Amino acid sequence: MKTALRKYILPNLHGYNFVLEDLEGVGLDYALSQIPLDVFLNVKPLELLSKGCQAALSASQITANVERTTYRPALNRFLKWIQQESWYEEAAEGRYGKYAPKTRSKTNIMAANRGRRSLHANPYGLKESELTPKLLKQLEQLHTFCTGEYVPKRQDKKMRQITFNNHKTRLLNIFGWLKNIESYQLADLDFKLLNDLKLLEKFFVWGINERGNTCGWAMGFCELALNVAKWLHCYESKSPMYRDIPVVEEIRMINNNLAKRYKEERKANKKAKRSEKEMTTEQCIEVVKYLRKCCASHDSSGTKRSHLSIIRSWQRYLLVAILTYCPVRQREIRELEIDRTLFRTPNGYRVVLEPEDNKTGDERDFILSDVLAPEVVADIDEWLTIWRPKIQAATTDLDSWLGLVARRAYKNTEELNEYLANLEQQHQQAIQEGQNEEAEKLEKLMQSARYNFQTLEQARSNFQSKLFFISCGNSQLETYGKQLEASDTNFLNICYR
Repeated sequence: MKTALRKYILPNLHGYNFVLEDLEGVGLDYALSQIPLDVFLNVKPLELLSKGCQAALSASQITANVERTTYRPALNRFLKWIQQESWYEEAAEGRYGKYAPKTRSKTNIMAANRGRRSLHANPYGLKESELTPKLLKQLEQLHTFCTGEYVPKRQDKKMRQITFNNHKTRLLNIFGWLKNIESYQLADLDFKLLNDLKLLEKFFVWGINERGNTCGWAMGFCELALNVAKWLHCYESKSPMYRDIPVVEEIRMINNNLAKRYKEERKANKKAKRSEKEMTTEQCIEVVKYLRKCCASHDSSGTKRSHLSIIRSWQRYLLVAILTYCPVRQREIRELEIDRTLFRTPNGYRVVLEPEDNKTGDERDFILSDVLAPEVVADIDEWLTIWRPKIQAATTDLDSWLGLVARRAYKNTEELNEYLANLEQQHQQAIQEGQNEEAEKLEKLMQSARYNFQTLEQARSNFQSKLFFISCGNSQLETYGKQLEASDTNFLNICYR
């Protein structure tokens, strides 16, 4: 039995880097103490034994009948023995149990984050659908100027697409301010307004004094205005760095002044944060363990949870687990794509980031499994083989979709149609009896039920199959299938600043 474990099972155990030489004597006892029973059972030890013995047989290290007559009987006896023990079911159930931890009343992210600034508070930005044909044409021209492979009059390096996307967001914000705060008409909006320095300064005053933004926020808009100025005046410039264009130099001067103020703001902010208690690594690991328990199939009262709620718990757990053990940015995690930036190799999970895939624009290549705890690596396997496929499978048909979201009143298409027919009958009766309030209430219920058809089609349209993490939507599910947004991982800033 010990030989089977030492030679053929433990060295092939995924997520653990056991070396044969380290599994002698007390080394074997120590290695076994590191493996939870549920992990050992879930990796199918009999299959690992066969794999190891086949490799040994190919290398002429054992004869053909050794596995069948020596190792397999010993392992089978061990597995049968533990299944007969009184503690087997509890131990095999796992480190995390069948029931999610009980959450105390009012102890949640919303309560913990109360008083902090919300990214969605009082939105003022222009919606992309509001861009006029003139603005869309100018945006396309600016995009070509900034990101084109070869632009004759451009003196700067080609801009990365992610950087331009940030500029586009800022552009919608400042145009939204002009329309919603300054009362400009959509027809009057023009990219040239970004080079009106008095207007730009007025926007900064409003954003910093009224919205509570920092000078760092204003510097981002300076970069946008600077690129717009270069695009508008590139054919006039005869000097390096566009230094003969007055508006370019004036924007640079504004940006330099903002940078000095921002440096002081950062010092003051750092000093203010010293009073906040920082979490230790041990505390972070306890958070990871707690979130893993929250992935249980039943809640604390014993009620079976929907697949959607379990999947959301899995994503929350893995996001925090990866950030705890691995120094990556939240954006890099949100954009991980299977077989493009994340690869499954014999040595574990490998992350390869090209310049376009990260904020600093450098190349990074590392084995993710080397920095994660073994149990997290095993959980990534479970996520990719069991839970993540359910996200896409739910968009197959309406029955699958309703099965995922698990509405109380209906669980499949037949029940939904019966529910709608019943509501329609009640609605007609309420109208006939002049019960207008009841009729309005029933109409809203019908609209909510019919919305399932729309959300399914939207989810199919949204779905990005290569993403490692996929949005499961909010209460309305309209973002289901898309890439996670910054706001989706913003809760992590409570623990990981």
